[in-house]
Amino acid sequence: MLVLGSRGIGRVEGFFLGDIGLHVVARADRPVVLVRADEQQDDQAACAEDPGVVVGLSLRPTCEEVLEFAFGAAARRGSALRAVHCMSLPVPASAFWSTSSEAAEAVARAAGQELRRTLRPWQEKFPRVRVLDEVIFDSASRAMAHGASGSALLVVGRRRDRPALTPGLGPVAHAAIHHALCPVAVIAHD
Repeated sequence: MLVLGSRGIGRVEGFFLGDIGLHVVARADRPVVLVRADEQQDDQAACAEDPGVVVGLSLRPTCEEVLEFAFGAAARRGSALRAVHCMSLPVPASAFWSTSSEAAEAVARAAGQELRRTLRPWQEKFPRVRVLDEVIFDSASRAMAHGASGSALLVVGRRRDRPALTPGLGPVAHAAIHHALCPVAVIAHD
């Protein structure tokens, strides 16, 4: 694991001065944890009863490396793991600028079942880790950047095989690195 820190210069300034960290995160094969020197985050974590670990998951494909790191981090901390899967409502469920609550509930139920199936083998491997699963209808970038507030750690994935002319990081990892107040672990996966 590689850990990189900031000098506590604030969120906006950190965005402009994070080129080295971004370069390293985009190319490292090992897990990279970015820790922001930010007093506000420390205060939020101290106020939380169990700040826990949050992991953002894509269910297609399942990222085993990301799950292994997240469960291991929660086990070492003796804390809960909140597994979050973000998605958009399919067009028929959100047609005509209104959302059918029945359709949204059905989509959430199906995604929740798939999420629990994905987590089950890891829960068996780490039986002492309490797992909270959550399906959110929102942008994954926005949900990961703001949804981990007060957590001890946010874990997100980064594909190793990104096309040559695209940025080294996807939008979710990029948003998490720049906007999450807690430490962010970026795990490279296939």
